[in-house]
Order: sequence, then structure tokens, then C-alpha cells
Amino acid sequence: MSSRVLKRAVIYCRQSSGKEEDSESLGMQEEACRVYAESHGWDVIGVYADANTPGRLYPTGAESLAEMDEALAEWLRSHTTGKRYRAGLGQVLEMLSQMDCLLVYDLTRLYRPVLNSFLQAYVNHRLLASRVELVSLKEGTIDFQKFTDALVSSIQSQVNDNQIKITREKSKKALARLRDSGYYCTQPKMFGIRYLGGKEKRIEVIPEAVEVIRFVYEQVLHRAKYADLLREMNTRFRGRHSGKCFYDTSWRHIIANPFYCGYMYDSHGVLVPAKQMEGKEIVTFEEWHRANEIVNASHGGDNARHRAQHPFSGLLYCGNCGSRMSVLRESGKICYSCLQGVNVRHDKQCGKSRVNITLVRSSQEFTGLREAVLPVLPLALFLDSVKCQSSERIQAHLEETKSELQEIEGKIGDLVDSFVENETSRIAYYAAFQHLQERKTTLLNEIVLLTHQASQAQDNANALKTLQRILDNQLSEESFRTLLHRAVSKIHCFEDHLDIHTHYGILSLPRVLLGSTRNFPKFSFRILPRRGKQPPTTIQDCLIQVNYLFPSSTEHATLLAHLASMDFWKG
Repeated sequence: MSSRVLKRAVIYCRQSSGKEEDSESLGMQEEACRVYAESHGWDVIGVYADANTPGRLYPTGAESLAEMDEALAEWLRSHTTGKRYRAGLGQVLEMLSQMDCLLVYDLTRLYRPVLNSFLQAYVNHRLLASRVELVSLKEGTIDFQKFTDALVSSIQSQVNDNQIKITREKSKKALARLRDSGYYCTQPKMFGIRYLGGKEKRIEVIPEAVEVIRFVYEQVLHRAKYADLLREMNTRFRGRHSGKCFYDTSWRHIIANPFYCGYMYDSHGVLVPAKQMEGKEIVTFEEWHRANEIVNASHGGDNARHRAQHPFSGLLYCGNCGSRMSVLRESGKICYSCLQGVNVRHDKQCGKSRVNITLVRSSQEFTGLREAVLPVLPLALFLDSVKCQSSERIQAHLEETKSELQEIEGKIGDLVDSFVENETSRIAYYAAFQHLQERKTTLLNEIVLLTHQASQAQDNANALKTLQRILDNQLSEESFRTLLHRAVSKIHCFEDHLDIHTHYGILSLPRVLLGSTRNFPKFSFRILPRRGKQPPTTIQDCLIQVNYLFPSSTEHATLLAHLASMDFWKG
């Protein structure tokens, strides 16, 4: 009685990286192959697998052949897989002499070669030379000695590879179209934004992250030191980050990302409105643009940021000697003093020009210079409005930029025609094309910025909101500094008053003695319409009534301010 000889089988499973194809799990592949082997009475002598590994890669033991495979090398240059060889398949090939058949779930688990790669021929030759039968649960038994099986296998691999390329290109184009129309179609990888999906590809702004984002912009616009910014983020907002803590790259990514102001970069690197952030903007476009100018500035460093954080720097002069006053910090409070007169000439009168930006002690009746000059800042809004009405500077710049863009596009067209007609070498063509394309992207982004500035300059409703924030003392430090330097050219500081030089004349603001320090009276205000009883609709229609309140609690001075007239300041 003869004993039955069992066929020895080895199972090979592979799970792809997930970037190129959808693959079954390793456990499911192995289970299906074991059931098949058991149903045929085969003895499974080994199971080998390669997890998260592309089917383009060679097995270990074939490194020298893989290095000569130019098709594979080109594919590897355009992909980010961390693996270069398949150890599991290498172990299978080492056991060829011990097995009768190799069992796989489908042929693509064994290989999915790049077009013109040697991989498929190498593996098939090794199986054929060892007389090992290849069995696929989906394709059946494949005999490479048969011409038809070898041909079908080769064609199938090429078709699979080509289909993957077509699918990938279609996906890239579809993603590019969505991005160009202002949509992220998957989870935006940015702090504070959560992707909800659906047909509308909805996103939501995470509430607890809004405070962090606004803080970062406020600190950068305030020109705080970057080390202080990062330290404060990790102290104040501990636990609001997915990682262990915030890093230097954390706040830099927040500043660089236009998504927070309602914009995004399309597939060509051009700014376009982000449809998913419409109505959810965390900062304004101007704040994003200005913050990036500050961070990307090539000169100045921390010292320049430290100097620029005091909004009155460069404006205050001693009324006694005319010297520029210097900033001092005492007990956490900022003041300005005439160091030239006090320390060099030892003039006591220069010491009396000293000004406190904020009060050393809180007071119900007095305030520092910062709050006292708030009624002057609306002049900057009026000047902007006048410039928009009398000058087409922004529009002219916009038209010049559009004209240059057309010229660049014409040069790109001429370059392409020259290359097609073999009048330009490939190297020269790519160098020139890259240069022109970079300039085109720069111009497109500049057009977005200028268009936004033009629309903002004509936005009367926005100007009225800014006016209200001014008089409510709700301005950011950067906005306060910008408006102050546009409205005021110089401030002369005397013992009993300040002379504030504006484009509409000199305004005199009295000072009041409080103990040993002279401060400024607080004020109340209201906005009145210039014409009729209707609420003002433009900044030119505003009439501002300012009442400065003095210690006697009587209205010592009433300032009737009309932005369009020279009698802005009346006593």
C-alpha cells in the first residue's frame, strides 16, 4: 500500500502602502489561502508577508538587479515610500527548492511591476527554473511554460500599472480643480480646523483654537519677541495642541496660512477665496498680510521688533528743547522722557515734558496718552477716504500689474511656440519657463492683494466699524500704531499741554496734575450724522462730539469734531 504524497505549498501575502491601490488585509489573504490549500489537501509549510509594501519593489537578494532597473528608479524618485525591497518575498524565493507551489490571493499580491521593469520576468524565471507552480485564488493556476499564460500575465501587469497611472492622474486633476475653485476636499492639515465632509465639504473652526490663533497674530503684529511668543503659547494654552506642546513651527504655520483670513493657495500657488471659510474668518486679510510681512522681513531682527512695539516712538518731542524723547519702562509702565535735556544739558524744564503712555495707578478721572489721543485717530480714516476719492493710485497700480501679467503670459506663449518649432533647446526652455511662471504667480498674488485693498478702501461700512473700535478703545496694537502714524506727524510735549500736529492743523490737549505726575483727562463721545437725522452711511458724514472730563466733574471742554473740516478741534 503506497502512501499519498502531499503537495507542499507556501503562502505569500502583501498589503500595499495604500497610496497606489486598495488591498485586502494580510489576515484575510492568509485565511483564504489556507482554506484553499486545505480543500486541495496541500501541506502549508510556510507563510510569508510584506506589510505596507508596494508591489513594484524587488525581493531581498535581488538588490543588484533592482539597482539596474531604470524604470523602478524613476518611479522611486517620484514616490515617498520608505522601503526599497521586500523581505517577505525574498524569504519565499529562498524556499523554492522546498516547495511545490506558491499560493497567493491574486497575482497583484506577488507583483505589480512598473512598466518596462525587470521584476515580473525575474520572479517568473525563478519560479519556472525551480519548477514551482504559481496558484492564484482569483486567476487560478498559472503555467509560465505556456505561451498564453505568460502573455496574459504580462499584459495584465501592464494594464494594471497603466490603469493605476490613469486613475492617479485623474485624481490629481480632480483635486486640482477643487483646489482651484477654493475647496479642500480632504482634512486640511492645519491647527484649529476640523473637516466635516459631506457634499458641501464642510469644515468647522474649533472654538478653543480661535483664541490661540488670534493671540499669535496679535503678538506678531505687536512685534513681540518670538521666544516670548512661544513661551506664552505653551504657558497660556497648554493642552490645546495635538502634540506635547507648541513648537516654533506651530506659530509660523499659523501665520503663513491664509486659510484663517478666508483665502487659500490654488494648485498653481495663487491666492483664491476659500469657500469653506466664508463667514468663519478668524483674522482679516490685512492682518494676515501684515503679519507675514513682519515675519518674512529680512532685516531688523528682534531689536527692530522690540523698538517698533511702542506706537509713539518717533512722534514725541520735548516742547522745551525740541529733542526727540526716548522710551523708558518703569515698574512695567511705559513713559517717554527728554533724556537729551535732562541728562546732557541738565535742564529741569525738559524733565517736566515727561509723558506716561498708561497710568501708573488706575484712576476714574484720568488716563494716559494712549487713550487720550483716540479721538485724533479718525483723521487717518478720513485721509484714506479722501485719497480713495481724489486718487486712483491703487487702481492704477492694479492696472499696471494686470498689464505686466498679460505681457508675461504672452512671453510664455512665445516660448512654447519657439520650443515646439525646435528653436529653443529643452534646457533653455525649462529654465526660461520656470522663471516666467514664478513671476506670473507673484503677479497673480499681487493682483489679489491690490483688488482686496481697492475694495477695502471703498468699503464705507468697514470704515464706520473701525471708527467705532477706535472710540471704544478696541484696536489691536498694530492697528493703533498704523492709524496713529497716519493721523499724526509730530507731538510736542509741554508741562501743561501737548501740541498734536495733524494734517489739519495743530490740536492742543491739556494735561492735569495728579500728585507728582501730569496726566490727561478722560473723555466721552458720540457719533452724530452730519446731514439730517439718519445714521451716517459714510465716514464723510460723521460728526464726532468729544467731551473731555476734568476733576470738577464738569465738562471743561467740548470738542465738536467734523472730519471734513479744519475746525476738527474746538474748545
